[in-house]
Amino acid sequence: MGLTDKKQYGESNDLTIDQYRFKRWKFLFKAHADGKKCGIALRKPKPKIDDDHFTSLLDDQGNETEDTKAYEAEVKRAKKKWKNADRQAYGLLVQACEPNASAMEVVLKEENEDISAQDLLDALEERFNQGDMIGVVQAKLSAFNSMEIDSSESAEMFINKLLAARRELVELGCAYVDRDVFCLGRLKESL
Repeated sequence: MGLTDKKQYGESNDLTIDQYRFKRWKFLFKAHADGKKCGIALRKPKPKIDDDHFTSLLDDQGNETEDTKAYEAEVKRAKKKWKNADRQAYGLLVQACEPNASAMEVVLKEENEDISAQDLLDALEERFNQGDMIGVVQAKLSAFNSMEIDSSESAEMFINKLLAARRELVELGCAYVDRDVFCLGRLKESL
């Protein structure tokens, strides 16, 4: 999955959601959003006036000053910039979810109608967090432990297949397989 086929979506580098490797996809999606100049909406909360800072800018009688007006204008500009980035990021998320029926179910939920892109990303992560599904982790670990090299497969191809399976397990929270020794044991048994 990952990056979509350029033939299918023109010359863009849009990302299609990968529900099986969501953490990896989320990282790539945020990087993609940064490249589209809308990643700020996924990395920072909506700007708001800091009451303490605003109060410090008031004059001795508690009246507004030029500094408070300038601060309010600055926050207003930042909010507008963030909102534009948020809408663009939201659009990219919907576009990435469109080919996946389960992801679109999350997008089209009535309570998700007026949420930020970050909130939608969190809802998608909640839907696709497979690390909490013990059966999924056990099945993938079992598949990893039973991997064998095919007669037509080179050692390099098998090692790459092992590393990809290990990365998948680490993404699901199996921290103990991130050691090379674990893969070497699997490689030794397969040969």
